[in-house]
Amino acid sequence: MIRKIIFYLRNKIKVDNGNEIINNWKNKIRNSKMTLRGKGNKIIIGNNVNLQKISFEIRGENNIIEIGDNTIIGENTYLILRGNNHKIKIGKNCMFSRNIKLMASDGHKIYQDGNLIETDGDIEIGDNVWLSDNIIVLKNVKISNGIVVGINSVITKSIEQKNVLVVGNPAKIVKENINWEV
Repeated sequence: MIRKIIFYLRNKIKVDNGNEIINNWKNKIRNSKMTLRGKGNKIIIGNNVNLQKISFEIRGENNIIEIGDNTIIGENTYLILRGNNHKIKIGKNCMFSRNIKLMASDGHKIYQDGNLIETDGDIEIGDNVWLSDNIIVLKNVKISNGIVVGINSVITKSIEQKNVLVVGNPAKIVKENINWEV
């Protein structure tokens, strides 16, 4: 109970009824903001996770943000998920540097010829992925295992090949057969 109280004191938590945060209370989560509006939304945080100054925003119904075990996410990272039935999934053993944005939503409805364009989607990041500083990952993107993303890159399309280095805006593969370690 003490750990749960400390969790709420160190972080700004706004959760509507019918939403849920599932957290191993041994995780290090400091100075973060979690907003869950709507119903049926979840934030699921694995074991041995370290988060500092992260902002989570979920608005809508039945959306999930999931962070895998042994993942570290640095300051000023922003995860936004709006709409209904969407997911941001971050794999195990990932390392995100600072100023990362995972944008599974455009933030506003967009119309073409009077018809609503889908403005929300999913993001899936595999295991052992390293996002360096100032990375943006957009909706409907899947990043395979073992990827390294270079500074200031924008990922607009899925990266299906494993163990590659990608850089640029939009991000492109520049090296293959790479590995990284902390």
